[in-house]
Amino acid sequence: MVRARDRGPALEGAPGFEVRRKETCSLHAPARCAEDRAAGAAGLVSRTGGWREGRGAEGPRSDGSGVRSERWGLGEAPKAKAREEKREDSVDLDSAVAVKAMLSLDDERTSVEAGHMSDVHAALLGLSHPHSLAHLRTLQAVSEVGSITLWDEDEALLQSTLAGQGEKVERTTTELGSVLDDERILFVVGALRNDLGPPIFMRAFEAGKHVITDKPIGKTAAASAEVAAAAERAERKLGVFYQNRALPPIRDARRVVEQGLIGELVSVEMRMITTQVQVRDPRHWLFNMDKAGGGILSWLGCHYIDQILNITQDEIVSVAAQIATRSGEDIDVEDVAALSLGFASGAVGTFHAGYMLAMSGSGYHNAVGYDTYVSVNGRLGRITYDSNGTPNSIYVESAHPSWASAPRRTFKYTFAESPAYGGASGESFMRAFIRACQGDGEPLATGADAVRVAKVVDAAYESSRSGRRVEI
Repeated sequence: MVRARDRGPALEGAPGFEVRRKETCSLHAPARCAEDRAAGAAGLVSRTGGWREGRGAEGPRSDGSGVRSERWGLGEAPKAKAREEKREDSVDLDSAVAVKAMLSLDDERTSVEAGHMSDVHAALLGLSHPHSLAHLRTLQAVSEVGSITLWDEDEALLQSTLAGQGEKVERTTTELGSVLDDERILFVVGALRNDLGPPIFMRAFEAGKHVITDKPIGKTAAASAEVAAAAERAERKLGVFYQNRALPPIRDARRVVEQGLIGELVSVEMRMITTQVQVRDPRHWLFNMDKAGGGILSWLGCHYIDQILNITQDEIVSVAAQIATRSGEDIDVEDVAALSLGFASGAVGTFHAGYMLAMSGSGYHNAVGYDTYVSVNGRLGRITYDSNGTPNSIYVESAHPSWASAPRRTFKYTFAESPAYGGASGESFMRAFIRACQGDGEPLATGADAVRVAKVVDAAYESSRSGRRVEI
């Protein structure tokens, strides 16, 4: 059995210390005592009440979705037992948060650890969605899934998918009823058009199936809420592919906020621009209002709205927005949007999204087809990250007394390789959903989470139409 990863002492970020991460980093408890910090800077390591000198050493390595390494400079990485004993003497802003910080939320647990066998049967509904094959790769990459059923109304598409990507596929069918009647199937993955998915998902719940679907669930917040309510009535799990929640940088950003290191939230800045409509097939249903329900906000901007709700654990309660269609293509959804956000805490935020990059390639799985920036600003500090794809570092400033020795820190990540949608973190996201279906916890992103995001998007559309700020 793989145990939760041991956590190192609070030395990262101190002068002369380099922090290198693969897949996750450990953020120390913010109220660690001053002598701990001083000893760390001097190259000393706590040994249950005493101190001793240490030589440079690599920190613990872990399995799971990636290998983590920490360079401690002059301080030797302590033994697991010593770390566990030291925890009893540590003081944190909140003991529950301390546990989360020391026992990483992105630890991998296999189905065997949770007491389940790796014989789950799943079904993929829909093969023409831009993410269909990516979701299929995830099911094929996750060891807990033993076999897969594919459903689509297009027999030729079923056969071509089976020929090109048939690993684990046990059968294909054009009959949805036969999928929903199959008692072996634990859950279905929805990769369907926004206007077509909700009634199918409701049928799946009635048949006793759990559902994990691509965002945004339905065309509107109301349609998405109906699906979430159906899941509740059927006592089935509803997961939504806001899989960035499983990314170590995003998880660690949330931990920074949870631990009070940036203080009370003041403001948020977000930017997400990507490749132009002309290289994304303007004839696709994604650019048709009747089928998609919206444009850049409901398709891609929603990820960033979810990120900020997840990181800050605050609620967006009002939106003022301006949206437009400026690509010159024959589409009837917005391709650019600017939002002003009001949060329940009193904080404010901005979000700019659009299909605008003319020289960054094409396609829906373009690793460098983005220009993104996020800044979460508090009274004591801030968190920022930017990238042309998946963020591989976060920068944190904190005036909290516990960070006095190194108030500015950068955490870097090297992600493990995986064919899953979202990489190794995508596997983690799917595993969490499978565990939830088996009675162990909740999905990392639930139907309720998706409804919150959809309400913000709908409010933006209403604000742009009406010219006024919309309360949520």
